[in-house]
Amino acid sequence: MEDYLFLSESESEDSTLLSIFAKFSNDECVISLAFCHLEDHRFIIGQFVDSSLLPNLETAILQLGVKECIVPSGLLNADANTSKLKNSDRSGHLPYLQMVLERSSVLITELDKTEYFSSDPSDELNMLLKHNSATSADIPNLFQAKSELAESFLCLGAIFKFLRLQSNEALAHTFTLSRFSLDNHVRLDSAALNALHLLPAAGESVNKYDSVYGVLNHCRTPQGQRLLTQWLRQPLTDVAKINERLDLVEAFVEDSSLRHTFHETFLRRVPDLPRL
Repeated sequence: MEDYLFLSESESEDSTLLSIFAKFSNDECVISLAFCHLEDHRFIIGQFVDSSLLPNLETAILQLGVKECIVPSGLLNADANTSKLKNSDRSGHLPYLQMVLERSSVLITELDKTEYFSSDPSDELNMLLKHNSATSADIPNLFQAKSELAESFLCLGAIFKFLRLQSNEALAHTFTLSRFSLDNHVRLDSAALNALHLLPAAGESVNKYDSVYGVLNHCRTPQGQRLLTQWLRQPLTDVAKINERLDLVEAFVEDSSLRHTFHETFLRRVPDLPRL
């Protein structure tokens, strides 16, 4: 158990799953999504308009750090030539979806459509959500918006079935739920992420001087490493939140004794709590 709780960085891989659904209207595609981070016990749902090339979806995938994506059967279409067809002739296909997912190194799993359209996931969600979570105040608003986010809730239900979360009593009342917005962070695509060398290449060991992550990573805990990765994937745009983060950094920079005590003493004893 101790070896599991104090995993090294190379062994501490995130388990993240995305579920998506698409509707077409004129020249636009409306993407609905649900996301699950198993280590951090987080659910995220959202909806946004995208073009046929899916730049907003690619941004969402990179911001969330998606490892695997489940899609309803029939949504994938590897033949990009079909994008030249009218929306009414595409029968719900996203011709560039597979390309975007593969470019982001995401594992693709197709599910039968009955997995997406079978039942209301509200009961399972109530069982899994924390009663005293920080996002609990947003839950009534999210449920009131179910007509607007209906497809996102269906995507969440597909995640429940795929991971069989409702059958694991240990997960009861451990998750939080929030709403995804593209406007909260700087938008990055795969090309920008690679050009800026923000993160180490997938499948490669972390070298200190190969990426911004390698240079900045002095984290003592796996959850700290995951948080640093999340911050690099999701650069803030809110000035108040940026200043709040900088104030905390400044406190540790100016007080070397406090920094040393936390880094060398306290954090060494902290296991990977989200994996408990």
